[in-house]
Formats: sequence, C-alpha cells, structure tokens
Amino acid sequence: MISSRSFEKLNTIRNKIEHEYYVPDENKIATFYDLTFALISSIEWFLLSFSIYHEIDFSSDEEKLLIKDYKLCFSVKYNFELPSIEFKLSSEGQEETLNFNSNNYKEFIFAFSTYILLIKSHLIFNRIHFLKEFNKLHQTFMKKTN
Repeated sequence: MISSRSFEKLNTIRNKIEHEYYVPDENKIATFYDLTFALISSIEWFLLSFSIYHEIDFSSDEEKLLIKDYKLCFSVKYNFELPSIEFKLSSEGQEETLNFNSNNYKEFIFAFSTYILLIKSHLIFNRIHFLKEFNKLHQTFMKKTN
C-alpha cells in the first residue's frame, strides 16, 4: 500500500511534532500531507477493491486460461464470516477446491496475499506480471515455511 520508507518518514515527522513540539517548515508540512493523503487513498482503494472483489471468477469464455492446451477455469472467493478464502480450479470436467482459513495463519496469510494479488491482477496487471509476482510470493512463502 505504502512503502515502509515513506511510512517511516511520516512517523518521524509526526513524532517530532508530538513529542519534541517541533514546528515544521512549509516543505515538511507538504510532505506530511502528501504521505498522509497517499496512505489514506491506498487504504480506501484497498477497502473498496476488497468489498467489490470478494469473489473473482476467471472462467468466462474469454477469460479461460490456456496452459499446455488445457482450458483452466479459476475462481477465488473470500468468506467474511469465518475469515477464509476458497480457490477453485476446474479443467476438463475435473474440479479442485482449496480452502484456507484463519485457524492456520501462515497458510491464510499466503492465501490472502495471493487473493490481494489476484484483485490487483484483475484490475491493473496483465497475466504475465501476475505470474511473475505470484512466483515471487510463492518463493517467499516457501522460504518462511521451511
């Protein structure tokens, strides 16, 4: 949502104002405002996207994925009651469903990160970018679980 460096800069300015009674110059105020606005905008975008795309279906005719001559239908659904995420894959009449819930937080965090990546890919990325980002996410997850 917002880089850690930007967040640290925002927090440093806030701490100086609050704890050291620092009076910032106009430039620092503008930076603080811009960073705060960027953070709020990112959160708003995330919440709006999350509420709209709690279910994503990549299985319409024009959205079918072709992998080695197989037609692959894919959907993902976020369940708000018991925080859980369901990934469903189907191909050639076979179906596989994977469920991740908050009881296993490591798997759920990976599934949630994948879900957010899918929201982004659905809105702004192309499939090649999605696959590259997913591969990086998967490698990171595998390092943490081993």
